[in-house]
Amino acid sequence: MKTGSNVMVFGGSGVIGGAIARVFGGQGWTVGLHYHQHQTAAKKTVADIKKAGGASHLYQADITDSSQIQTLVQRFIESHFSLNVLVWAVGVGSSKLAIQTSPQDWSRTLHTNLTGA
Repeated sequence: MKTGSNVMVFGGSGVIGGAIARVFGGQGWTVGLHYHQHQTAAKKTVADIKKAGGASHLYQADITDSSQIQTLVQRFIESHFSLNVLVWAVGVGSSKLAIQTSPQDWSRTLHTNLTGA
């Protein structure tokens, strides 16, 4: 049990980030859960953590905007007085074949996955 320890999980609305957040929450960590667009999935993860007796809070930000990420981390630290672990489980991809992917979608994928904050 890590009561008093704080973790921020970026990409917490996804399958991997959500699973990581649930493990930390189940061990007594306070979990900051980041999402970009998938608020419903993020809220479900927060609810799961709270149902298991943990503490979790939602934070929305676009990871391609470093100022949003800096603000998010600052808000978390101001609210919880520390950040012990940061998990980066962010990534996007296309369900299309590469040959069917538009240049705009490919650019967004590269920008998010390679140069995101």
